[in-house]
Amino acid sequence: MVHKSSRSTLNMLNEPITDESLEKYKIIFMDELNQKESYLVSFENGLFTTLLGNPPEQFFLSFEEFQEEGIPKSVPMS
Repeated sequence: MVHKSSRSTLNMLNEPITDESLEKYKIIFMDELNQKESYLVSFENGLFTTLLGNPPEQFFLSFEEFQEEGIPKSVPMS
């Protein structure tokens, strides 16, 4: 998540997203975040689903494709 103040955070949830929690994240997304740089993605049954925002193109690369692209292994967070 990239906040309007330019502060970045990475949040990982270890449980399925409920309708209630999705509504909470929608409010945060609309009110507090830079919507062009933030996204919420779920991963269930081997499938990624974009729930909010637009993940970067590299997000969906396989590990092999990621290595071939020569993308840095870590991205600095503000």
